[in-house]
Amino acid sequence: MTTHLFPFLHEYVPPEFFASTHVKQILEAKTLNGSLPILSAIQLLLSCVSDNDELHACSEYELVAQYVNTLITIKNDLKNDKNIIKFEPNKFGPIESKDFLESLDNYDFKSIKTLREWINFLNNFSMFRIHSRNIFKLKRDIDSKNKNSYSPISKRDQADKARQLIFKTLALIPEVEQKELLKVEKGKRGLKKEIRLLISEEDYKKFFDSNEKTFANRWSEVLPEIKPALLK
Repeated sequence: MTTHLFPFLHEYVPPEFFASTHVKQILEAKTLNGSLPILSAIQLLLSCVSDNDELHACSEYELVAQYVNTLITIKNDLKNDKNIIKFEPNKFGPIESKDFLESLDNYDFKSIKTLREWINFLNNFSMFRIHSRNIFKLKRDIDSKNKNSYSPISKRDQADKARQLIFKTLALIPEVEQKELLKVEKGKRGLKKEIRLLISEEDYKKFFDSNEKTFANRWSEVLPEIKPALLK
C-alpha cells in the first residue's frame, strides 16, 4: 500500500479526520475496478456489506472494528480449499494464499484500535493485491450462504441464541473497557453500540433479523445480568 492517500501521515492528524476520510473512501470503493491493493480490496468488500448511515456514524474505534471483521472474512475464505480470493501475481510470479496467511499470523491485528495502527499494519502487506472481480464474487458467495443458512427457527430459539451471542461478543471486550463503555451507555459509544459493531452482518441477520429494535430487546434482556458485575 502506498501512503499517497494519507499525505499527512507523518504529522498528527485528529482521528475524526482519518475516520471521515476512510468513510469517504469506503463509500466510493464500489466504483473500483481491476487489481487493488489490500486496503482498497477490504474497503470494496466493506462497501458491499455495510449500510451508509452506519458507516457515517462510526467512531474511529468502530471503523477499525469494521475493517478487522472484513479482513477476517477474507482470511476465512483463504483458509478454505475452494477459496474465492486469489492474489494477483507480481513480477516474480504467483502469490500463494498460504504466504498471506503465514504473514498475517505474525500480527495480532485483532488488537488494533486506531486507524494509524491499521494503516501501519497494512503497510506490511503492500505486495498483496486482489482483483475487484474476486471481491464481488466473494460478496455473492456471502449473500448466497446467508440466504441458505437462514433457515426458519423458532422465535424462542432465535432469542436464546441471540442472547448467547451477546455474551460471547462481550467477552471479546476487556473488562476495564466494558466498565468505561457502560458509563456512556447512551449515545454512539455505549457498550451496546460496541457489541453491535463486533457482531457480523451474517449473525445480525440470522439472530436479530437485521432489526435494531430486536437487537435492543435482546440487549435489555441480558443487561440485568451484565450490569451488576461491572458496577462492583
